[in-house]
Amino acid sequence: MKFNAVLMALDQNTKIRLVVTMYGMKFSSEHYPEYYLDHKESDELLDKVVVDMRVVDNCLEVFLREN
Repeated sequence: MKFNAVLMALDQNTKIRLVVTMYGMKFSSEHYPEYYLDHKESDELLDKVVVDMRVVDNCLEVFLREN
């Protein structure tokens, strides 16, 4: 499943912690779905495949596949 499909299934009150691994380092950010959909800079992330999802501390953690 792609990250864009996950965002489309969520309501706007769901906080997302996005975790991406690049160059052996983990990067994360916390925002609501509209942030990722509205910012052109995140377009590259929308096409990435989700490898894991879980709820931690009332936040949906989404892990994306490293390419």
